[in-house]
Amino acid sequence: MISSRKSIQICSNFAATPAPELFCVKPKINKLLRSGHARNSLWSVVEVVVYPASLLLATPFFLDQLGESEYGIWILANSIIASIGVLNIGLGDATIKFVSKYRAQNQPAKIKLVVQTNYTIYLGLALLVISAGFLVAWLVPLLPWLSEKEGLTTWVSLLIPIGATTLGFRFLEQIFLSIFRGYERFDRAARFAIFSKMAVLMAQVAVVSFGGGLLRIFAATAIVSFVALLAEAFMIGRIFSFSWLKPGFHRDTFREVFGFGVWSWVQSVFVLIAAQIDKPLVAYLGGTVTLAYYALGYMVYTQLHTVLAAGSSWLFPYISGQLEKNADIRSLYQRARGTLISVSLGVLLVLFLLSDWVFTLWLGEPRYAKAAPFLLGFIAYEALIAQTIVPYFFLNGAGKARLNAYFEIAIKSLNIISMVLCSYFWGVLGLIYGLMASMLLFLPIQTIVVAKTLFGRPPDWRAFGALLPSAILITVILVEGSALKYLSLLPLAILVKWIYFQPQRKSTELENPKG
Repeated sequence: MISSRKSIQICSNFAATPAPELFCVKPKINKLLRSGHARNSLWSVVEVVVYPASLLLATPFFLDQLGESEYGIWILANSIIASIGVLNIGLGDATIKFVSKYRAQNQPAKIKLVVQTNYTIYLGLALLVISAGFLVAWLVPLLPWLSEKEGLTTWVSLLIPIGATTLGFRFLEQIFLSIFRGYERFDRAARFAIFSKMAVLMAQVAVVSFGGGLLRIFAATAIVSFVALLAEAFMIGRIFSFSWLKPGFHRDTFREVFGFGVWSWVQSVFVLIAAQIDKPLVAYLGGTVTLAYYALGYMVYTQLHTVLAAGSSWLFPYISGQLEKNADIRSLYQRARGTLISVSLGVLLVLFLLSDWVFTLWLGEPRYAKAAPFLLGFIAYEALIAQTIVPYFFLNGAGKARLNAYFEIAIKSLNIISMVLCSYFWGVLGLIYGLMASMLLFLPIQTIVVAKTLFGRPPDWRAFGALLPSAILITVILVEGSALKYLSLLPLAILVKWIYFQPQRKSTELENPKG
């Protein structure tokens, strides 16, 4: 292995060459790969790639075996169950925040109190979620638009209590995985999460292969999720301490973590409402068959966004720890934001250019023809929503969860209003247009507020220029014409280089945040 001193010497020997940077790349790459941040980023991406990729591959199989209508019912039932997630009071993020904080302060006793308190609270919430599932199942038949669909009410009512049980298990899993993330061991958290999700998916595929319907799919999901949860609890006990899993409530600790977690809770409530309100609307406007194809576009979008966010998730505990040490994070914010948006636009453009081939191979030509408007629409939307990822993690890491909550309230309220209005004019596709319109209104405001809050002064022109490449990509995607696809490559590349990769002047640098 080349030492850092030798690396510098090698680079300096080539300083007179026409392109010295080419010879200095390898040491930089080696340093990056050895860093803990690269490992955390890599494992976070692996976690959100393996399962989603497997789910995407399995989706045509589920469609073939269950049929479009029954698959649509599956999506609708999961949407209703996910809405019960409003009971999640945000202690997953709070666990990451305070475990990383007390690690930086070398206070293991306080880490134990945080874990015990949050775990105990989520035990109670898991029981509450299961009870809520039975209550919602009783209320579903009272929905007039749903009761008009023959057989739909019965199916959904049967599936919701079982799905709510699985959701309760996921609440507890969230605390377990947050412990590892708070210790910046994203590799272990990823392995456990991948094991749990893949075991569930394999069970679902097995059930469908043997002719099982939705009821057996949901039952198998609950059983496998419970077994995976037990395995994760055992590993937590072995790696850390079994005493952490002994129920215990510490009032002062709860006040501290809930003061942070409540704002994550507020965020999640609005996120869930905005993320799930479209599914019943689609079922109402177009039926469960249309919902099945809309869900394909939504699935691709969520997996893309999750992968992009996972690559930056290490920022949350890292920023939290750095601010405890009064470190300067201003340049990191600029680099992280520019890199994330650049990568996002590149991935989305490549996916769009290959969309006909990729999605036809995935779904087959007849199904792709039905799903194409939704797939392309959600790809365009991701070009905007990706810009919120880095600000979100920096604000949480800086302890500004309340501001993140205000942002979520604002954008999700705009989302809902815009979706309802646009669906009146453009039907189901109007839901996606509404998402894009509301995001275009929101992003400039977020950019200004984040810069002033974290760094004490307004952003420079590059922060607002970030919208221009995204706007071009959205136009290219939504406007038909093959020539436009390829003509967009050069201006996008020039804009990205001009906006994100120009040297930063010291006079325009932002001030360090006050944690």
